[in-house]
Amino acid sequence: MQLSDFVTSISGAPPINATLTAGEDVQQGDIITIGADSLGYYAIDPSLPGASLRPMSSTATLLNSLQAPTTAIPGATAAQAARVGFCKLTGSNNFAIAWQNSAGLNFTIYNPLGVPQGSSVFVEAAASQLLVRMAALVGGGFALAYIASDGNPHYAVYTNAGVLVKAGTLVEAVTGNVYTLALSALNEGGFVVGWYRQVSNINQPRFAVYSAAGVLQGAITQVDTLGVNTSPGPDSMSIAAVSGGGFVIAYEFYAGTTASSKFGRYNSGGVLQGAVAAYGATVTNVEMDVFACALTDGGFVLAQYASASFIPTLTKYDATGTVVGVPFSLGTVAGAANSGVRMVAVAGGGYALLWPSAGALYFAVFNAAAVQVGSTATISTASVSVPLSLAQLSDGGFAAAISYSSSVYVFRLDPAGALLGAPCYTVVSAVATNLFVSALSQTINPNVITYVAVYGHGTSVGFSIVNSQVQKMTLAGVAIAGAAKNTALLVKISGVATLRTAFNQPYATNNQGNATPGQKMSVVGSTAVLQGVQ
Repeated sequence: MQLSDFVTSISGAPPINATLTAGEDVQQGDIITIGADSLGYYAIDPSLPGASLRPMSSTATLLNSLQAPTTAIPGATAAQAARVGFCKLTGSNNFAIAWQNSAGLNFTIYNPLGVPQGSSVFVEAAASQLLVRMAALVGGGFALAYIASDGNPHYAVYTNAGVLVKAGTLVEAVTGNVYTLALSALNEGGFVVGWYRQVSNINQPRFAVYSAAGVLQGAITQVDTLGVNTSPGPDSMSIAAVSGGGFVIAYEFYAGTTASSKFGRYNSGGVLQGAVAAYGATVTNVEMDVFACALTDGGFVLAQYASASFIPTLTKYDATGTVVGVPFSLGTVAGAANSGVRMVAVAGGGYALLWPSAGALYFAVFNAAAVQVGSTATISTASVSVPLSLAQLSDGGFAAAISYSSSVYVFRLDPAGALLGAPCYTVVSAVATNLFVSALSQTINPNVITYVAVYGHGTSVGFSIVNSQVQKMTLAGVAIAGAAKNTALLVKISGVATLRTAFNQPYATNNQGNATPGQKMSVVGSTAVLQGVQ
């Protein structure tokens, strides 16, 4: 008896084909799913690293499916795992991670499937307590700013392929220790580096603007005559490139025993626009950290936070530096540690906000008028530690990466800011000291929402790649022949089909897992037994 005859005998029906319209180019043997737009797409198998097929029967319980398992970067040693750099490369689906070993600073470039693109690249000998920032440049390539082995801030520039553009170069010889670094790419091209220089026990905020080739533009600029008279934290300065041109720099400012936050707006040439100004609250004898986020309407949002007895606020400014709306209070309990703030811009000049307060973690979305849209989502009531990371995904929703209860988790939220259930994915069972989450785009199926979570903790540096949108697809069958996008796609929905890529282990899917009726199917190797859409 042929296998197809056996399937017919147990299903009680002969093989059946159906015609769909392809939502993208597909090949013969691709497993086909039906998207929310009723078009046919193919998918990926999470059991294998790389581009094997995956049946995407949408389940109500699975918000995320593993694309690349948690992967530690070889060579990154425990003593140097505290600080990690990350950036998603411009004009590419790849991303880069900077890390340290006993030799110094290195980076590795990965594709969206988690496959290294060439060997890791050694940058320069670095300080034992690494502080590193990365920024993808507008025209391609990326810049790194870091503390080198001489204790001074350095920078380097590479192409998207990891080819050297500018070797590690001194930014400025400073007095005392460098505790803070800020880095941002500019929309006009090039990048800006910020740091503090210690003068008479005062850490003064300074910055330098560089071209995409790493050439200093003009001279180093001192932002303020006073700065911090204590050791500033790694996040006590933040720089954001404004969409209309230039950048804003936010920094901690100390006057006597009182810490506050200030900012200045500069054009791409480093010329001050208007005057520096204070924002937010003040606090006594406490390190103040800041965060700046540029918005799509040319404005920006500034936040401050510290472990102190005060309630910090979040303030939006338009492109001229004028306050928009009413500042938003980050918490209701004075004395609660406000240990981190992360924001991302959303379309139309709005922004999304992730912040902890009084032992819980919250998320909210604001419009261009700085008015909150919808309700505040409580992501966790557990004690949340720094770091935090927030990214907007391709469907308009969000991924929030946090560290608590000795693990790193990723939560999903919809575009309105509603929490989608419990933690979607546990990245690693360890408390992170550095954490990033970023949306990716899969070239083999760009319709699938994908993101990467990168971590550094006391024993390793690593990442996980997760793709979601499983719940938006319904498994249909297997492509009988290849089809171009928007053309007729012939799909076998009952019978036996040969897959383009073999599975490395038996697989079975039950139509009961679908939000709508779906395919009941089994796979052994490259053979799929289809029992039909039920």
